[in-house]
Amino acid sequence: MAKRDGTSLNQFIAMAVAVAVAVAVAEKVSALETEDFFKGRAKQANLKSFEDILFRPDGETPREGDELGK
Repeated sequence: MAKRDGTSLNQFIAMAVAVAVAVAVAEKVSALETEDFFKGRAKQANLKSFEDILFRPDGETPREGDELGK
């Protein structure tokens, strides 16, 4: 493959490792940013309003497996 790529085997391996590391770092950054996003959204939540909607008397009954132990 290195020959086909026009590089030495050492360069080819180094490039492959660098790409793999870059992908891993990008995935980690994405995961941390996603966590921060949802933490920020959770801080804006109004649990009283959520429960009012969830347990409203005219709402549908939960589907099988979706029941809460309230």
